[in-house]
Amino acid sequence: MDWEENMISLDTKKKAIALIALMMVSALAGCLGNDDDDSDDTSDSNNNNDNTDTNNTTVIDDGGIDVGTVTCGPDGSIKIAGSSTVLPLAEIWAEYYQENCEGVTITVESGGSGGGAGRVCANSAKGTPVDIGDMSRDWKDTEASRGDDGYTMDCLAGDTSRSARQIQVAIDGLSVVMKKGGAADVCVNTHLGGLTVDQLRWMFSNEADTGYTPANDDGDAIKEWSDLSADCGAAEIVLAYPDADSGTYEYFYETVLDEAEEGFRSGTQSADDNVLVNTLVGDETSIGYFGYAYYQENMATLAAAAVENGDGNMVAPTSTTVGDGTYNPLSRPLFMNLLVDADSMANTVPFLKFGLGDGGDKLVAAVGYVALPSTLDSEMVDRLDAEIGGHSDGIDVGTVTCGPDGSIKIAGSSTVLPLAEIWAEYYQENCEGVTITVESGGSGGGAGRVCANSAKGTPVDIGDMS
Repeated sequence: MDWEENMISLDTKKKAIALIALMMVSALAGCLGNDDDDSDDTSDSNNNNDNTDTNNTTVIDDGGIDVGTVTCGPDGSIKIAGSSTVLPLAEIWAEYYQENCEGVTITVESGGSGGGAGRVCANSAKGTPVDIGDMSRDWKDTEASRGDDGYTMDCLAGDTSRSARQIQVAIDGLSVVMKKGGAADVCVNTHLGGLTVDQLRWMFSNEADTGYTPANDDGDAIKEWSDLSADCGAAEIVLAYPDADSGTYEYFYETVLDEAEEGFRSGTQSADDNVLVNTLVGDETSIGYFGYAYYQENMATLAAAAVENGDGNMVAPTSTTVGDGTYNPLSRPLFMNLLVDADSMANTVPFLKFGLGDGGDKLVAAVGYVALPSTLDSEMVDRLDAEIGGHSDGIDVGTVTCGPDGSIKIAGSSTVLPLAEIWAEYYQENCEGVTITVESGGSGGGAGRVCANSAKGTPVDIGDMS
């Protein structure tokens, strides 16, 4: 090498200087190499660092969270994929669990709730199989059927021999957001004082008639901020929202749009919430929505709209209002669905128990969601402890007063579905002459079918709505 030949030609003094310099470079390279080894890649199983003590208690130097003593499962790997809303929670749980459990490797990917459902069911159209499928909505009838226990989901697409166990892990408040201090923010939060569900439906729906006419509507086909109030500018209302594979999209579509046949008005759509953030920050006339964690992460640049709740009060999303239910109807459950397989669950159950524990609850709050109340938390732990392939241990519901023998048909909201199913299960167990069928189909389907609207399906006795 030319460099070596030049070195040989140096006199003794220059050789010494060069040698010293070379040693300094080598030392520097060693330091840089150590920094690479301590990277925060959550899928890295090499966790031998000074941040984890011998009692498996996390003590992070850079403002980390003390999650207490962590009970680790066996060495192995866990693969997680799905909802972009659940992603921040899955990532931080994985980070802290791996720091304490050196033999465990966890990979976390996004891909939408549809991807979470598909991949835990080994549906190759959605990607490679995973151990946990994250979802920010309930399962669709086309994805899985619900077992008698109310939480075991038998796959209907992909590998139909697979099942998943549905575990609620947190509560989210879907946030309607705009550029902070921008024209949309000033219009909504200053001049209007918040938004009603009817106003949101009018903004986002592609229906010609949503059942709502703005107070200052100018009669043209363009939806403008000034239609809502003369104090607002005449700019068109620009939309940014998740794509159709997202559970956030599904929840808004059912709860706000009331499953409008014409769907959403056109706008920027993406499974990546960061794309939506950039769109909103880049256009002060735009409005969008996503999970509370992403709003909290971007509070410096985004403002959230107060939304009218069922009591007629305008309520903004906060950890308190999301947790106590006053931020309705946009509070919603978040799920992780575990593959029902003994080998897989040997690893995933300890991981989820860590997440549902006190330490995991701290991490839920850290990413901007609300931890489960203690009674619901205990119910989820009971689900994790249930035998594979067995029925739930059962809940003592006391003496049941049965009606006459006969049948009851129920259909409607996928949000109400788990409650309708578990009520039906226990009622039928105690009332042998009663048969109850429960179907999903959305709140619009519940309203239509109880009114015998043939466009929505066959008539039912009870229409579920959220």
